[in-house]
Amino acid sequence: MTRLWRYLGIGLQNLLKPPKVLASPLHIQVEVTTHCNLKCVMCSHASLMKAPHHMSLAAFTTLCGKVRPHKIALSGIGEPLLNPEFVDMLHYARSQDIAAITTSNLTLISRTKADELVASGLQLLKGSIDSLDPATYRAIRGQDAHHKVVTGLHHLLEAKRQAGTRHPYIRLQFVMQQANFREIPEVVDFCAKQGVDAVYFQPLDPVLAQSADETLSTNLPRDEFHAILLQASKKAAGLHVVSNLPALLRGFD
Repeated sequence: MTRLWRYLGIGLQNLLKPPKVLASPLHIQVEVTTHCNLKCVMCSHASLMKAPHHMSLAAFTTLCGKVRPHKIALSGIGEPLLNPEFVDMLHYARSQDIAAITTSNLTLISRTKADELVASGLQLLKGSIDSLDPATYRAIRGQDAHHKVVTGLHHLLEAKRQAGTRHPYIRLQFVMQQANFREIPEVVDFCAKQGVDAVYFQPLDPVLAQSADETLSTNLPRDEFHAILLQASKKAAGLHVVSNLPALLRGFD
């Protein structure tokens, strides 16, 4: 009933003129760190974060106690797993019946860390991959860390299998750009082979593209791009890979 009243309050406050806050938000996003271990060419992290820092567990618990959200996304411009208290935050969220999700570049997931994440109650982990080719990955992400991504994903999937749990739901994220869009069908094959829960393909946000490098161009060849999405969508359907490819294809109608 409490959740219902909060939904009603949030809906009502959107109708009021001038706007008034009648209920605390049900879903919030919290940036638990502004540290990052990669140097992605399309990211403004280096120019924005002159003094990166971690959120403390105490600050996190205080925030959750005040807002009491039903879902919390622990993500932002940094890599959440760099925060040494990140897993403790997940356990706290679980103890308060808060569904926690996060986004990770997957480079820091050892087998021990994978076991900790699976045991933490984390509901959804969105993992960035961007290329199956180590050289292309390095060109996009600024570090020779492709092998760490694949290894981290393997650790996480194996930890889930051994624990016999469906969580965290693992959804890979692939940012489409000139350097990698032709890999999309191969990524579908990779996801089917690995057994991830889903894969989403995202266009590169031109606002985030700070480089003049042609590989970052958002002007993908329309006909070829469309054909690749069609091929990948049919493959995903045949392999029972959950994706957003049908939604992307609707943009061509």
